[in-house]
Amino acid sequence: TEFADALAVALPVSRNAVLALMGSPEAPIHYLWWNARQTSPQSLLATGIGASAPGPDVRQTAQASADGPTWRIVISRAVGTGPNAAPLEVGATTGVGFAAWRGSNDERAGIKAFSVDWTELVLDA
Repeated sequence: TEFADALAVALPVSRNAVLALMGSPEAPIHYLWWNARQTSPQSLLATGIGASAPGPDVRQTAQASADGPTWRIVISRAVGTGPNAAPLEVGATTGVGFAAWRGSNDERAGIKAFSVDWTELVLDA
């Protein structure tokens, strides 16, 4: 198809980031974005709807396999903190959100399925 299937994992850089608004300049959101045409996810920093730029340099990987129209995707990111990186620390709690695009349904950019609010994520040792 013209558009690739894709998945994004959203992590708040600060506790007051609003997921439904894709963050703000004062409270950005760090995204790890993968699509079916690439092997590794991209790091992006969103500061509002339609406002994103390359994100922090963090170690990240993706493993994906397709079974027909169904994908199984594992996106990993190193724990730790850094400038504009969502803090991920063992034993800490943060929020997580997701967005998914089905390319065969002409989904791209803002046309997608997405989380409206954060889901609690606890990082175990």
